[in-house]
Amino acid sequence: MQESLSVKPADFLSAQKNEEDVNMAVASLVLGIISLVIAVAGGAAGLGWTGSICGIIAVILGAISKKDPAQKGKATAGLVCGIIALSWGIIATIACMACLGATASALNW
Repeated sequence: MQESLSVKPADFLSAQKNEEDVNMAVASLVLGIISLVIAVAGGAAGLGWTGSICGIIAVILGAISKKDPAQKGKATAGLVCGIIALSWGIIATIACMACLGATASALNW
């Protein structure tokens, strides 16, 4: 009876792991794009740090999902978008703090 089974438990586990890698690669890509939009659009409003947080998560998921050769393109795109958003968010946050400091010193607060 056991010999007639065509699906082995190891096949099921590898298929489940592959699905998780696909989900992580897509999540990395989506978070990378969202973090890029938030970092660029929200940077002037002082929300660059939220884009940076999403960028960090995108970088982590992209690095993990890059192990699967079939998902390497999506993972790399999410990784690159996350790194750019992280950098832009940090620069925008520092620039916003510098503007606030300059305004405060000009107003003698």
